[in-house]
Amino acid sequence: HDSHKDRKINKSDFDNSSISSDESNTVTIKIKGMMCGHCEAHVKQALEALPGILQATADHKKNIVEIEYSEMPSDADIDAAISKAGYKFKG
Repeated sequence: HDSHKDRKINKSDFDNSSISSDESNTVTIKIKGMMCGHCEAHVKQALEALPGILQATADHKKNIVEIEYSEMPSDADIDAAISKAGYKFKG
């Protein structure tokens, strides 16, 4: 423990404005099976029904969905919602 006694703790060590309990986070996931805007709407609706997801933005051309969340659901919950909508969650 003596090796840490000279270490000064600065406010900057903890000041990370991008992380706050009031702010949301984003993550991009891969979905297989979306062919059009209608597919995007199905995936969006399925994901936004999950607790913690604030907004989902699907892109069928790239086969991705950007998720904005306050609390990230488990992969199992995302997989179940996507599968129920008729698509495949690829991570």
